[in-house]
Amino acid sequence: MTDSSAVKKTPAGFTLVELLVVMVLLALSVSIWYGVNFRQRDSFRLRTAARSLHAFFLASRSYALLADQDNECQYHPAARVVEESLRHRRQELPPGIDVCLSVDGEPLVGEEPEVLLTFYADGSAAGGPLYLRSGSRQLLLEVDPVLGEVKISVPGDEME
Repeated sequence: MTDSSAVKKTPAGFTLVELLVVMVLLALSVSIWYGVNFRQRDSFRLRTAARSLHAFFLASRSYALLADQDNECQYHPAARVVEESLRHRRQELPPGIDVCLSVDGEPLVGEEPEVLLTFYADGSAAGGPLYLRSGSRQLLLEVDPVLGEVKISVPGDEME
């Protein structure tokens, strides 16, 4: 007969060292994931703002063509709003996004509205280019003066 007290039992749980290793690995993976997403959040906000303004300007051009009248798009720096003159639609810029009129220019500030683009009844346009900036990142909104088309690009990228 064997003595039951002599049989060595193995523990059923995890050791403290194993639990600490798992906790450290989880903390490391969460910090890496958060760091990557935090850096891309500003880029995402900038792209979203550029797409919203692009759609706003395309609709403004369409309204000018349909109404057979000129449509002026103004930026109100104090309210951080772009407004068009025909239907008085407004597009608000998200926090942290600035509008500049040149690559190295200062963001538009002040109380006076600034005309960004004008879409004419014949489909042509005047104004631009517009630079949207968030920190060190920026996107370019260009308008074709003859066709009135608005394009989004990254400043310095050469398209062929």
